[in-house]
Amino acid sequence: PLFSLLPSVNIFPMGSSTSTNRLRTANSTKRPTSETRKILVLGCMGAGKTTLCRMLAKTAKARMPPNRIYKHTIENNLLDIFKAIYTLARQYKIPGSENFKEDMRILVEFRHREDLAQRAVEVMRRLLRTNLFAELMKDKRRILELPYNAPYFMQNALRILDEKFEPNDVDIISHYALTVGVNFNSIELGAVKWELFELPGHHIFRRCWHEYYANTNVIIFVVDLSDICRSAFYRGGHLQDKVRQILLKVTMSPLLHQTSFILLFNKKDLLEEIGQGFNFQQLGAGVKNVEAAEKWHTDQCISAVPPTNAVYNHSMSLTKKSDMNSTLFDFLDQIFQSGVRSVDLE
Repeated sequence: PLFSLLPSVNIFPMGSSTSTNRLRTANSTKRPTSETRKILVLGCMGAGKTTLCRMLAKTAKARMPPNRIYKHTIENNLLDIFKAIYTLARQYKIPGSENFKEDMRILVEFRHREDLAQRAVEVMRRLLRTNLFAELMKDKRRILELPYNAPYFMQNALRILDEKFEPNDVDIISHYALTVGVNFNSIELGAVKWELFELPGHHIFRRCWHEYYANTNVIIFVVDLSDICRSAFYRGGHLQDKVRQILLKVTMSPLLHQTSFILLFNKKDLLEEIGQGFNFQQLGAGVKNVEAAEKWHTDQCISAVPPTNAVYNHSMSLTKKSDMNSTLFDFLDQIFQSGVRSVDLE
């Protein structure tokens, strides 16, 4: 079998969603023993594209960079989280936040070039002993005003601040770094070689996406489900229609009229955590709870893909590794089995 290297697991674990399959009746000739497939990973900033690509590469046992090279970026993530906590604590007038003005000046002025300076470490340890983060989290919706990885990093802050800190795989999956340029991975599974391109999601780079469309077999588009709990989603309609408009623009390209789409709706865990009690009726009269809001959002995105293209969708939480499991590989297998053409990227 094409993906015999992967463990046998259930598709759609944890009941996260059903798939929508619109398979083309394309040329179903027997595949050669070795094929090259081109996959683009697209999505807006912070949706989870890099996490997805790393998980794919690791599952396929591709050669990975050593964990230690992520140390500096992970420490910078922690610095940014402490700065955000202080800013929000002052904004919401959390008692005690006014006592850390001098400490925050140290963090703001600190330039992290090599190892963390001792003075910066001492400031962060002092802030850890306060209740500022806990007070902010009493209103769960405030988590959207902090980096998505703030809860994980706060739980592991002392370990990260240790001078002997070495990142583990969960640290790397949980950290955030802006995609700069094009990230490329070559992954082999069975008889198929995947050429995986991750493109930056910033609006400036989205203007250049079309330059990479030629000979693309599959587009994996990652969507942040938690967007529907952000106040900006309901102000002026820009964020509300943003992802659908981006998808529409992508699917309108004549270079992609034979391309299959996989829509991965990420951060389901965050949506479920902060969506309880949220007024989703702003989306429509019949949208009264988290489940209905998720369906509304996924339906909006799925409808942007023309019926002439194969489209699959799945809701999950990428930082919960077992939540994705082999679902994506199953989609790819179905797409390839349906006779999607091969491309020669050599």
